Amino acid sequence: MDYRVLVLEDNELLLETYGDFLSLKGCEVVLTSSVEKAYEERFDMYLLDVKFPTSSGFEFLKSLRDSGDITPAIFITSYDQKDKLKEGFEIGGKAYILKDHNFDKYIKADIKTHEFLKGKIVLGNFRYLLNMPATNREFVRVHPDIMASVELSCETDLVTHGKLFDLSLSGIGVVSEENNGIYAGAKIEIKFDLLINNKKESLRVDGEVLNILEYKDSYRYCIKIFPKSEKEIKIKKYVKLREAQILDSLDKEIDNYM
Repeated sequence: MDYRVLVLEDNELLLETYGDFLSLKGCEVVLTSSVEKAYEERFDMYLLDVKFPTSSGFEFLKSLRDSGDITPAIFITSYDQKDKLKEGFEIGGKAYILKDHNFDKYIKADIKTHEFLKGKIVLGNFRYLLNMPATNREFVRVHPDIMASVELSCETDLVTHGKLFDLSLSGIGVVSEENNGIYAGAKIEIKFDLLINNKKESLRVDGEVLNILEYKDSYRYCIKIFPKSEKEIKIKKYVKLREAQILDSLDKEIDNYM
């Protein structure tokens, strides 16, 4: 049986967006910007905007609860004050969908569980960050279209082998299960291949390890690179081509939902 969901939202664009999403999930959706509509029919769930020109989702849900309606309700809000959010829970709301300026701030969360084949990820432990280092990058950074092999070498004779994770004109990310003398601050030499216009280009550049992120059995090396003119031209060309490919791929995915 399909769930019947009432979406109460005064922003027409958001109203249609929520409706499209819920319909894709198999719900029977009733969209309205009128509070009166909710009193006319029975639903399995309410999705309620908190603020309205003449009323509020809080007042609406309170009136439903006073009449004995215990239908689960989720609020949509741009509030971030704890007192306001607490009010919604106290009158019987089950959860919040946050929007607008809540996401002008940087939010970090932990992945609790994941089922990637089903497209399902559960996040928890949300917290705001004062800054996001990635926003300070000087150049566009792209993920490669192939799992290119990378060799890192420093003062020791041992070589650390890894895979190219991301690349920009000034930096490179490498993932590896090895660490043969690599440390933060180390001056290293990096060898890797790029596929540019279906032609393999072998590059060798100098770099400095800025940070090492250690996982269970692997490492991610964040490295600043100093490519010389010929290598810089090749990296710039690759990043530009790869950026265009990624944007084109995203456009096609978006078209599937239009």
